[in-house]
Amino acid sequence: MPNSRRDHNDIAGLYDKAGKLVAEWISKPEDLTSMPVKAAMLAPAGAYRLRTAAGDAAGHIGVVDAQIVVELMPAGSLKLSSIVLGVPGATGGFSPRRAPRSGSS
Repeated sequence: MPNSRRDHNDIAGLYDKAGKLVAEWISKPEDLTSMPVKAAMLAPAGAYRLRTAAGDAAGHIGVVDAQIVVELMPAGSLKLSSIVLGVPGATGGFSPRRAPRSGSS
């Protein structure tokens, strides 16, 4: 369900090994009108700590704090990179989701 609140922002930041903020993303209201929410940050290749926080229309707040490696992966003549947050699908697979449903872990 798209977020209907407009009095907050979803945020994400990449921190280097020294704890310095290297890149950040702060949502605008139009970023939260469809699912999945998409964000992009530019950072040099390397190891980072990704910290992100999001809220829903009921005022629930969730955070993700994860160690990630930023690198470009070869895919034929292209190089790709992606991080997708979500939950396992009911029938297997993956469902991109910014906020887990109640009772999800």
